[in-house]
Formats: sequence, C-alpha cells, structure tokens
Amino acid sequence: MGSMNAPSQFARIRNCGRHAIVSTFASVASIAFIGLFSSAHAAQVTIVNLDSVDEGLNDPTSALPTGGNTGTTLGEQRLIALQYAADRWAELLRSPVEILVDARFNPMGGDALTAPVGFANTKSSHRDFVGAPAAETFYVAALANRLARTDLNPTNQDIRIRFNSDVDGLDALGPRRFYYGLDAAPGADIDFVTAALHELAHGLGFVDLADLEIGENRACPVQPEEGCTDAYLRNLRDETTTPAQLSDMDSQQRSSAVRNEPNLVWSGTSASGTAAGLTGGIDLEDRIILHAPATFAPAVSAVHVTTDVSPAQLMEPSYTGAIHDLVLASLMLRDTGWLLTPDTTTTTTTSTTTTSTSLPQGECGDPSGDGDITSTDALITLNAAVGLVECPLSVCDVDAGGTVTSTDAVRVLRFAVGEDLILDCGAG
Repeated sequence: MGSMNAPSQFARIRNCGRHAIVSTFASVASIAFIGLFSSAHAAQVTIVNLDSVDEGLNDPTSALPTGGNTGTTLGEQRLIALQYAADRWAELLRSPVEILVDARFNPMGGDALTAPVGFANTKSSHRDFVGAPAAETFYVAALANRLARTDLNPTNQDIRIRFNSDVDGLDALGPRRFYYGLDAAPGADIDFVTAALHELAHGLGFVDLADLEIGENRACPVQPEEGCTDAYLRNLRDETTTPAQLSDMDSQQRSSAVRNEPNLVWSGTSASGTAAGLTGGIDLEDRIILHAPATFAPAVSAVHVTTDVSPAQLMEPSYTGAIHDLVLASLMLRDTGWLLTPDTTTTTTTSTTTTSTSLPQGECGDPSGDGDITSTDALITLNAAVGLVECPLSVCDVDAGGTVTSTDAVRVLRFAVGEDLILDCGAG
C-alpha cells in the first residue's frame, strides 16, 4: 500500500538555517570441532550501477581527486563515494546474504534555494518467512534476507537509490555542488557521503511499509481487515493514545499519532538518548522523539528523527551538514531486527574456579550473533553444554529439550554443514 512504493526522501536542501539546510575450550569436546572455526562476518553491500554510458555514475567529466576520493572523473568519484557509504554500513551490519543496491543519478530539479537530494526505498518486502521474528509483520528485503539467511527474491536487487544530478548543475542550489570527498569536509557544498549514508539507512529498514498518511497497515491475506504491520512501525509509540504502540492502533489513531510530535517516540530498547549520546530530542524516558509535524509529509513524517535532536543526527529530515556518525541510526536499525558487528563483544568475569562468558543475544542456533549458523556456533553451544559459557535456552537449546547438551551442539554443527533439519528453541 501507499508508502511501500513511496521513496523515503532525504527531504530537501536549503541555503539558510540549520534545520532548513537541506554501525581454552574443554578438551572433552575438542575432537569433533578441530579446524571447523569460522569468524563472525560483516555484511556485503554492493552498488549496482544502472546508469547509461556517459551519465550519472558513468559521467566522463574530468574531476580532481579530493578528500580521499581518488576518482578522476565525476562518475568515478560518485561511484567511489557511494560504495564508501555502502561499505560503512556493511562494516556495522551482519548478514550472510549480499545486499544489492541498484543506483543511478537522475535529474530531479530544484531552484537556487531548495532541491531534493535523492531518495531510497526497499525493492520488496516479506512476511511470515522461516526465521521471521514476528508473525504478520513485513520486513524490508535486505533485513528479511538476513533473518531468513537466504535471498528471498534472488531475481531482484534489495534497495533502490537515486540521487539528483541537477545538484551538480547551475539551476539547483546555485553555486553549491555535491562534495564527493570521503573526509566529511565539504565546506559550503553538500556532503554526498552523508546523503548516501542517509538514503541507504532508509533502504535497510528506516522506513514504514504502511500508508501512514491515512494510518492503514499493509494489506495481507492473513489479516484482510486489519492488514499486517511492519518491523519499523513496531518501534513507534504515542503515550497519549490507548493503545500506545502504533502497531496495535486502529487506522484513525495511527494517522493522528504520526502528526503528534513530540509525543511520537521510538520505543525500541537498543536506541535511547543515553546510548546515542543525545542531549536534545528525547522525552523524559530517554526515548528518541520522531519527526511528526501536524501537517503530514509523505516519505518524511515518522521516518526521521526530530529536528530538535542534539547533537545533529544523520536521520533528520533535512541535510544539516556532514554527518558520518552512524551510532543512532544503527541502534534504531538494530531494533528492527538487524544484528550489528559490535554485538560480538563479550564480557568475561573470572573467579577462582572458572571463567564464565556472557554471550551476545543471538537467534536460535546462532549464539555468536553474526546472522549465520556456522561451526563456531556449534562450538559455543558445546561450551555452554559443559558449563564454560552461558547461553540462553532460546539460543542454544536447539532440540527444545529443556537444557543445553552436547546433542544440541552436534545438531547445530549438522545444520551448519548443510543437513536438512530444523533448529527449534521452543523451550526459550
């Protein structure tokens, strides 16, 4: 419905004003696992260049290398900067499935004062697949693939992203241009890496899949009257309404909530003002306030953070300057279902008798939390079985037997090497 196909747009750039300017094993268990280790891996985000010869990402206009960008043509600099932004996200996110981004530059117009920077959206969305954390809930393609551990739509890319080629001309924003350096030092120009990081975040899940202007959920056969919610909407809350969670509201309540700043807030547990180092743009419970003006703006309202946020953040509705900090945006994506590479951090406490390691929260069969089930997960499960580490039943009790045993470890290993069996952590 509605905004599933509507681009999430980095609003507009203006030439005045801050808010106007527009990521020792027990020996008894060692034999079966020697040589089978695999490390946690980051995602791979690949730019698919859809521009024709001599345009956009292939523009042959000569350009001088700048700010760490070694490209010698305009098109080459654009592609290097875009892939740099994609790599920044790839370093933070975990997925066993390559994320493909179809990209191009198009004329989008503008004038001396204002112009669109670009837009991005997911090319498909999926619900009720094997591995989905919640039923009757849509997930953007890249996230759904991560959760399913397979490409659910292999004939199509995952994210669609477009940028305004007119910004590099004379009509849009006057003398200002995109700055393609990688060093976040654009001067008076528009930092392209910032725009690319912002738009990629939308394609990765910082977007609603409902029609929020009228409050309607996505249509789906399993809920013909109510429709199905989405992973982003599950994290939105308005305490002035009952029920407070937007995913539980009816259409009229939901439509009002997305016009109710500062009461529309992010309820996910990972992203908070403290976690992101914010001093403004948060409510009394340290929750992030979302951009929800009384006049609804399609593809802008509710899918950005408030302009009152401090310090300035990547996911504000308009460009405010060069921002390469992904902390807040990545924590919010984590709340939608992504695993982040810092989640591998373990805390070890030592006593006089044993060493106990608290593992990151993973999914069933994936105690390493890297988004993939490998021999490393089997090894961790075996460590949990013999008491060397702690692992919740919801992650390591893969046969739903009520305890973590060596049988669970063997089952994880068999799954990791490709055997056709089911991991069921029902006891968790």
